Amino acid sequence: IPISEGNMGILYSIATYGNTDNNVTMGLGWGFIGEELAKRPVITISGMKRVSRKVGLVTENWIIPADGYKAVFSYGVRFFGEKIAIDLAFYNEKEIAQYLIIGIPYVDFVVKF
Repeated sequence: IPISEGNMGILYSIATYGNTDNNVTMGLGWGFIGEELAKRPVITISGMKRVSRKVGLVTENWIIPADGYKAVFSYGVRFFGEKIAIDLAFYNEKEIAQYLIIGIPYVDFVVKF
């Protein structure tokens, strides 16, 4: 499929090892704008470790090609319900850590339909 001038996106591949309770996911992705494909990939490394029936530890990390590579990572706690999961976590990277060592807090909700 030809990529036209106005298109942009990412070509990527990911693989997960483990199960729904304990897993690690790794991936590579090359961004594109028009017909120009990035020379270096974005790298992702994520994981989850269930510590009880309703609680898990989560992390999602991005290594981005920008003046070498720049790491952006997150860590937190996931709370499971019957039809909902809630993450209470922090995003961080080198510059943010200079001002707020624990990172920027965020809350994430996932609802099963």
